[in-house]
Amino acid sequence: KSMSKSADVIHAIDFRSDGKLFAIGNSAGNIQVFDSSSKKLIRNLKGHKGPVRKVKFSPNKINLISISDDKSFKVWDIPTESEIISIEAHDDYIRACAISSNGKYLFTGSYDHKVKIWDLENYSLVSSIDTRFPVEDLLVSLNGSVLITAGSNTIKFWDVPSGGSLIHTMSPHQKTISSISYNSDFTHIITGGIDRLSKIIEISSYRVIHGYKFDSPVMCVSCNKNDTALSFGLSSGHCVLKTRKNILEVRAPFAANSIKFDFIAPRKQIK
Repeated sequence: KSMSKSADVIHAIDFRSDGKLFAIGNSAGNIQVFDSSSKKLIRNLKGHKGPVRKVKFSPNKINLISISDDKSFKVWDIPTESEIISIEAHDDYIRACAISSNGKYLFTGSYDHKVKIWDLENYSLVSSIDTRFPVEDLLVSLNGSVLITAGSNTIKFWDVPSGGSLIHTMSPHQKTISSISYNSDFTHIITGGIDRLSKIIEISSYRVIHGYKFDSPVMCVSCNKNDTALSFGLSSGHCVLKTRKNILEVRAPFAANSIKFDFIAPRKQIK
């Protein structure tokens, strides 16, 4: 079922872990929470003074975290439709965030080159890591011990328990990496870049094992839960879905079934 087109650009979307709710963040600084089944708007959260770039449901299912170009992150209480706290966290746009699997820590990444780690019990700053590049995206390992950042054309791996010591650096793209995503079991990273390329990286060896090329810059990437499909959002406004039995198998580059469709009205599909 499709929904009516928003008047504002949608920059962020996230499903709650049980799939019953999803939230979107837009260019007007607003956040809307919908019932996944009925597509009915159930909460409208306002307060940001800049575009909302990411929204994340907390593992407790009742809180939502948002980051914005207004340099702040906010924590929302979904049942009461209220703001719990707002913190001006960085000196520049905040473009990336992640919540640890235990729900205790929030990681925020900014164009001020910093990744900051926050305690979600008292909202205090735990530590700060200078990545030396504007942070476009970030990931946190399942146990919370490894931080992965994308900035410029570089991916960096950081050891969190040591306070953020650098583990490894690699530059798999020629231009800015706009998005990174884990596969289903956290063993690989899928990247998307302004150079119109996507790479699949094996984390254990830091090796690029596969790649895809597109007609337009890749702005966002995602992998489904059983590694049979990858989705790519392009700057052209199209979404491309790559499918096969196991998307991570090492084969000839670009060997996967591909469907390209308009993100707003996917009735016109092109194979």
